[in-house]
Amino acid sequence: MSEASAAPPPHKHHLVAVMLIMLILCVSLVTVIYSSSQASTPKLALAKTKCLKFKFFAQVKEGITGVEWVGDHIIVHMLLIDSCCIKHVPATLTVSGSIIQVALSQPQADEICKCVCPFMVHVDIGPLPHNPYLVQVFYHDTVDETHV
Repeated sequence: MSEASAAPPPHKHHLVAVMLIMLILCVSLVTVIYSSSQASTPKLALAKTKCLKFKFFAQVKEGITGVEWVGDHIIVHMLLIDSCCIKHVPATLTVSGSIIQVALSQPQADEICKCVCPFMVHVDIGPLPHNPYLVQVFYHDTVDETHV
């Protein structure tokens, strides 16, 4: 009789196993929620080329020339016409749901000179989840947009 009362009934082993599985699932869920809340905020980086040579400068049109995914970043390629002396293009980034807005600012006063030239600006935005986005770029009192 003492041997029978010492061993727990078989259904208690199942209860312990179920409770252990539920504990593991809860810890996993908390880890996923914490990881999602710690996702990195998209950053903005710009690279500007030197002045480009065009045979028919008057036919050059400013704006977005292409957009692509590179890993978890969106790269927007733009052609701008501005002061030849610009070293970098100041910009701000706003991401709201599926809309990405990049506002290119006017160059610093010490970077403005009397000549103008066309140049490429490559806008790197990320990291971002791979979702469809509307990318809007504001420059020279103009907005250009594309879907990616």
